Amino acid sequence: RCTKVIAGGGEILSCAWEVNAERYLAYGTDRGTIKLWNAVQDRMTAELVVRPSYEYFPRITLLVFSPSDNTLLAIGQAADNSGKNAFQCVITLWDLKKLSPLHEIKSDSIVRSAKFNHNGKILVTGSNDGMIRVYDLNYPQFSIMGWHAHDGGVHQVHYDYLETGIFSTGADGRCVRWNTMSAGVNMKPIMEYDWDAPQKYPSCTPGLCFEGEGKFFLVPCKDRRIAVYSVHNAEPILSLQPHAKDITLLEWHPSENIVLSCAQDGTIALSSITFSQQNHSMHSM
Repeated sequence: RCTKVIAGGGEILSCAWEVNAERYLAYGTDRGTIKLWNAVQDRMTAELVVRPSYEYFPRITLLVFSPSDNTLLAIGQAADNSGKNAFQCVITLWDLKKLSPLHEIKSDSIVRSAKFNHNGKILVTGSNDGMIRVYDLNYPQFSIMGWHAHDGGVHQVHYDYLETGIFSTGADGRCVRWNTMSAGVNMKPIMEYDWDAPQKYPSCTPGLCFEGEGKFFLVPCKDRRIAVYSVHNAEPILSLQPHAKDITLLEWHPSENIVLSCAQDGTIALSSITFSQQNHSMHSM
């Protein structure tokens, strides 16, 4: 049953929970605002306004909390003044103690995905231009590393569990692992996974979903399967098919090998996965 409804104050386009304490829920709107809901006090405690240097307020399409401090990354899209229906990307780092912006990061392309490293000092982004860029947040004015990863845009980026590599999926239907220790303009993947990607890949389609230790991950497939991979194997080790229509959400339990999936057929499935050194088995609950 529904236990709480929070007034949005506009169309809600993104949301994120605070990583450590899960005290704050942040949500972004189509009006250039970010609202902070304090779950302990059961009330909204702050509203941040992203003020662009052009005519329209940005639509806040992605929010990411830092894992180490009171920093929130907000990514928005705003129409420019060219009159050509073009959009500019607005990337802002917010200090949630002072409720003020720390930095604005320049981007020539719309950012679709972003992840912090474990201490919140390094940020990786994936953009519509097919580029993956890495930023040192002590000097965020320019990326310290970047390479063309996908044709047609990057859908999702994710650090590997050692943080020496980055996983990405893209509009070209590829799922790739990159080695950031050998960075360069002509970077080549260290692993490309055999992924039968969804053909249309709508915005509601989930991407990479990792288990707690980061050694296994899930991706949706075009035939409504969920493919389970070990990060070390190009071929999927398991396949789940609990739904009759396209999958819209994938979540891995933070401490158990249980997968939550939702689909357009109105079903929610819990699938339990058992791993062993000799084989891999699964059953649905």
